[in-house]
Amino acid sequence: MSQFEVPIKEIEIKNHPNADNLEIGLVGKFQTVVPIGKYETGDLVAFIPVDSIVPEWVLENLGLVGKLDGSNRDRVKVRCFRGVVTEGLVYPVEWNPVETENGDVGNYSIQLQDERHVFGGQYAGPKDSPRIRPTGKDVKDLLGIAKYEPTVPSHMGGEVFNARGHTVTYDVENFKKYPDALKEGEPVVITEKLHGSFCEIGVVPREQSNDDAGRFIVTSKGRASKGQALQLNDANENSIYVRAAREHGIMDKLSDIAGYFYVLGEVYGNRVQDLGYGEENNEIGFRAFDIFIGDPQTGHFVNDFVLESLLDSLDIPRVPVLYRGPFSEDILEKHTNGAETLTGQDVHIREGVVVRPQVERHQRSLGRVQLKSVSDDYLTRKGGTEYN
Repeated sequence: MSQFEVPIKEIEIKNHPNADNLEIGLVGKFQTVVPIGKYETGDLVAFIPVDSIVPEWVLENLGLVGKLDGSNRDRVKVRCFRGVVTEGLVYPVEWNPVETENGDVGNYSIQLQDERHVFGGQYAGPKDSPRIRPTGKDVKDLLGIAKYEPTVPSHMGGEVFNARGHTVTYDVENFKKYPDALKEGEPVVITEKLHGSFCEIGVVPREQSNDDAGRFIVTSKGRASKGQALQLNDANENSIYVRAAREHGIMDKLSDIAGYFYVLGEVYGNRVQDLGYGEENNEIGFRAFDIFIGDPQTGHFVNDFVLESLLDSLDIPRVPVLYRGPFSEDILEKHTNGAETLTGQDVHIREGVVVRPQVERHQRSLGRVQLKSVSDDYLTRKGGTEYN
């Protein structure tokens, strides 16, 4: 599950090619633009990601009051400074060493609104030893930073019922956050990431039927994470999720399946998000990108070749597959940018891609190995919407 966090990381400083008073700061694979001379390579920073809401006192300390986006000028968005994309902000974390005969001892601290917070776990060791640092520690609560949540339009709303235990929770982490999760040369599949809204359509065993939706589960990403599903009633007939399930015949195609079975996909159109893929007026499309089989607590996602076969047998279209073959970062970057391929007419930019192993696997720090890579053109577009 994707987690919103403000982690402490080391920063690497590089020259800005187009500005004398700015430098580029790399925090892992994420890139930001910082004032020249403020940081040195190896310094610790708290990385504040895109779509953070930052309190005014933090902005004051960074000299950024009134300079961010959103109605309150406090939302972090992707920007481009002198031709360099910046994907977040950094906030300094101090290391306070005291040199002794046996090496440096000291502590780490971060300036809060009213006082300085000192981290435990002091470093003490030989001078040539790597310093023990609190990298990875999440400080969003210390800094009072929250995730931006957009107001959801009415056609994405609806009356819900308690479906706890019957919904599949789903999210995809950014490749830049877990750059080592995929192995060089590992067989992967890369699919286009459509800019729509996550739609989960499934069936449960007959004995689990209810008066709200029968055997069916129709829900969005946010509702699924809360164990909620949409009622199949007259009030919800204009919901894009219910419309996708009915108009594209997904419920009919799943009705004969006996046990738990979930099709996960994207509903899209010009009234869903700002990129509409050529859909006109109130039309919506649906493309699947995953299938989950079994009880949501004990079941599993299927391998790539099984997914392809099941969707073909159910006559449910899949999101565009852009590549199958050995993984490399160059191949991932090559497919991340460009025009959308869904329509075959290049009607607008591509959001990005999702990459995962052809054979499902998990990793302790990440969970399911599946990552997204997002296009710079998508991130820096004007007037974009990000409804879940």
